[in-house]
Amino acid sequence: MKKTQDFTRTTGFTLVELLVVIAIIGILVGLLLPAVQAAREAARRMKCSSHLKQIGLAIHNYHDTFGRLPPGGMPEGDPSITNQAQASWLVRILPFIEQSAIYDQATFVGTDWVGTGTDRNWKIKDGTVIDIYDCPSSDLPNVQTDSTSGGTRGLGAPTSITVQVPSYVGIAGTSQDPSNIATRVSPSVNGVGHQSFNGVMPISSNLANPTTPVLKFRDILDGTSNTFCVGEQSSSLREHSTGASRLRDCRSGSRRGGMWSSGNARGNANSQAYNLTTIMRPVNSNIYVNNSCSEFHGLAKNTTLRSNHPGGAQFAVADGAVRFVSETIDYVDLIKLADRRDGLVLSGF
Repeated sequence: MKKTQDFTRTTGFTLVELLVVIAIIGILVGLLLPAVQAAREAARRMKCSSHLKQIGLAIHNYHDTFGRLPPGGMPEGDPSITNQAQASWLVRILPFIEQSAIYDQATFVGTDWVGTGTDRNWKIKDGTVIDIYDCPSSDLPNVQTDSTSGGTRGLGAPTSITVQVPSYVGIAGTSQDPSNIATRVSPSVNGVGHQSFNGVMPISSNLANPTTPVLKFRDILDGTSNTFCVGEQSSSLREHSTGASRLRDCRSGSRRGGMWSSGNARGNANSQAYNLTTIMRPVNSNIYVNNSCSEFHGLAKNTTLRSNHPGGAQFAVADGAVRFVSETIDYVDLIKLADRRDGLVLSGF
């Protein structure tokens, strides 16, 4: 009689099979991760676009209410009193972004929004973060700590307060001639850089007599759909100096007072303008700057437009639309879009 053997196969994976499965899963994860990251960035960019859209609409509603655009930079409230910087354009549009509760508590007379003088608004500034003033793709902190001094301490302020730094900045125009970018078309000033008066949010409407600008949509001679109003400043600038390379925060709003202050826009060589910029460099440019950010410093009025969105940054156009502007856009075209009245309209923008 022939004897047969009964072989029983054990269930389960062999080591080789298990390793193959793990390798396949690893490959799939590697393929899917960039897609997931891209989807997340697309969502962040869409939210950023929504924020700019709301800001653009708020500017239109401000114009409908007051018959003029919100002023960019303004002279000090009382020239006879030092340290009395006025509120920024970001503060002035608060009622039109559903922030009337904050705006209604503000004092606009006899106060210093920078916070080096008597700041009667420190309580509403301290710790207040307005969501639509932040780009979700930003790698920079949305708040900073300001020390309090002078009359503010007498008003019961703590030794320091937390103020918001925005991801968006008003466009004051450009100080360069599109036909010859080496030529200045706006006044040349001292170490804090060049300022401009030809944009939608100028620092002052009159250099000789720096009064509150009264600019209307009708003054945008190139058309509201062809002129920038607000742009992004939501990523770090890479500084290259003395053999070193580091990231710097060169947002125009990262000065004392954060988003709340317009700086000291006197309309002269000592003028400073916070939360405002003059376009003087390409989008997302990383060129040589000094330890103090040189002309890209917040005081300089020409800090670069930049973002972490791949390939460019977003802008609110004066007609309320939001456009993504590539970092490869021709620089001459870029500064044409910053000037409201140069007569150089881009077709198809």
